[in-house]
Amino acid sequence: KQELATYNLVVVCDPKNDFTGVAEEKEGKVNEIALLNSYLTSSFGNLMVFLNPETATLPELLEFLSDEWGISYKSGTLLKENAKNTVSSDGYAILGTYSTDKSKAGYSIHSSFSKNGTSARALFDYAMPLAKTFEQKGNTTVSAVATTSEGAVEVRGTVTEKAPNTPVMLISDYSKTYNESNKHAYVLVSGSSYFLNYLSTNVATQYGNTDLIKGALKKMGNANV
Repeated sequence: KQELATYNLVVVCDPKNDFTGVAEEKEGKVNEIALLNSYLTSSFGNLMVFLNPETATLPELLEFLSDEWGISYKSGTLLKENAKNTVSSDGYAILGTYSTDKSKAGYSIHSSFSKNGTSARALFDYAMPLAKTFEQKGNTTVSAVATTSEGAVEVRGTVTEKAPNTPVMLISDYSKTYNESNKHAYVLVSGSSYFLNYLSTNVATQYGNTDLIKGALKKMGNANV
């Protein structure tokens, strides 16, 4: 089989089954989490993960993203926006609020098209909350790409709680000097897998989803996009 290192990007979308980890390795099976982490930190690959509220907890994936890359998620929880920041009557189609910290990777993904204040906002339909488990650890820094507004709430069953400025897209930047050059590995996580539905040509001009993906690919790529 072809090694992961030959690829510049791995995409995980709406996963149904967990990755294998240490427990399976002890049984003589492949530790997929270890392979993925080596791909990122040794080969300086990149990872995009698109999840949604129906995504199971997936302990191996959650622990990997949380412990190693500073990104956690809350399965079974929906984000709901106020009328100014949604395109649906129920509030579950969220117009993301772009990050403003110019020093972080999250800002650089959208800054080329958002800084003039006139570009379309990205749509995160049926999204669940993301969270940072750390801001910086070792060579890894976590930053928001897009969040909810101040007036957002999260809904879990019959319980509704305030969820202001909750991340709906986060990026983790692993940076290290290698062979006298600065190398990066990026892990991008979206709380909405339905985000990808708005890349098609008939809706691409209405929302900033395509621009966000292009910005991420430019950040992660080693060739012009």
